[in-house]
Amino acid sequence: MKTKNRRNKIVLLGLLGMAMVLPLTACGKEESHTNKIKIEKPENVIAAVEKDGAFSYIDCNGKDVFGEKYEYAGEFSEGLAVVKKDGKFGYISRDGKMEMQTDFDEAGSFQNGYAVIVKDQKYGFIDKTGKVAVEPAYDSAKGFTKSGLALVKKDEKYGFINTKGEEVIPAKYISATEFSEDGFACVRTKKGYGMVAANGEETVPCKYDSIEPFAKNGLALVSQKGLYGYVNQKGKIVIKPQFEQARSFAENGLATAYKATRWGYIDKSGKFVIKNEYKGAWNFENGFAVIMRNKKYGYLNKKGDIVIEPEYEAAEAFQKNGLAVIREEGKCGLIDKEGQRILEPKYSAIADFNEYGYAIVRKEGRYGIINAEGKEVVAPEYEAMGSIMSGL
Repeated sequence: MKTKNRRNKIVLLGLLGMAMVLPLTACGKEESHTNKIKIEKPENVIAAVEKDGAFSYIDCNGKDVFGEKYEYAGEFSEGLAVVKKDGKFGYISRDGKMEMQTDFDEAGSFQNGYAVIVKDQKYGFIDKTGKVAVEPAYDSAKGFTKSGLALVKKDEKYGFINTKGEEVIPAKYISATEFSEDGFACVRTKKGYGMVAANGEETVPCKYDSIEPFAKNGLALVSQKGLYGYVNQKGKIVIKPQFEQARSFAENGLATAYKATRWGYIDKSGKFVIKNEYKGAWNFENGFAVIMRNKKYGYLNKKGDIVIEPEYEAAEAFQKNGLAVIREEGKCGLIDKEGQRILEPKYSAIADFNEYGYAIVRKEGRYGIINAEGKEVVAPEYEAMGSIMSGL
């Protein structure tokens, strides 16, 4: 739960931690005949990349979009992207025009109208005019969320400030997360983990060994004395800690739980509705769940039926476009919900597809891009590749 705001290079992580690309416009879509998935025209989609130590932006044809080289290039957010040029951080608009330059040591992406900046190893915030909204005075900081609060660290403790720099929730916690969409943040004191609301009220007392954010059904996973259970937003225990391991509730109101050496699926009453008989099981996403049996991975449907037999070395959840990443002989490929091969395993990693039909791939330590038909549109030749997030 410890927070960081470091601005080094944009480097894609593993199979789940890779970044997305985002279209510049919402028009001009082509349809994938293979999967009936909408794929944005490649010239309308861009990504930040690094090659030979220089950063730039390319589209999904591999063409340099702005014709500029940077010392650093970040993701677009709220219409601006942070870049470093001539030793200074600044922000460019979606047409590549430099909108403002700063004298800060580091600068972050805009989030709800504000961006984190660093000066003399202290963190603060600027607004979209470049004006300092919160003076750099903190040891670390995360962006402002919809709650109107930002997580900050001061004197080795965490708290929350508003956009005026006022400490709304005192910096008294050993660790904390940002506020989630439902208006709660996980916090930790010497007594344990709990949950705090935006008004500072500790709605879940800090007494648990661990805690996860509330799921859509309003229940949060907690652990106590080595067992896992669930509490509601008022802090009441709804499912007493009884499972040896468990995960947060998922889209279909079920959660994976581990008891008597096997994983199964429980409902909000804590009862197993899909028998605990798997050596590994993960939450349902987009109608299917990954399970492991005999050290191989396959998929269940919502009825608990195995619809794709466990035959893969590893498998990821199905994405919204109906594709899933699987691994065989150390390489990643793609299947559809019928188990048909869309892309034979050939990459060391494949990121999640964005809604526009593209995913970043890694091969021999370099990054490229494929579309939802499994076609390689940008060859893996980049040392790093970053995301351009929604909100342009």
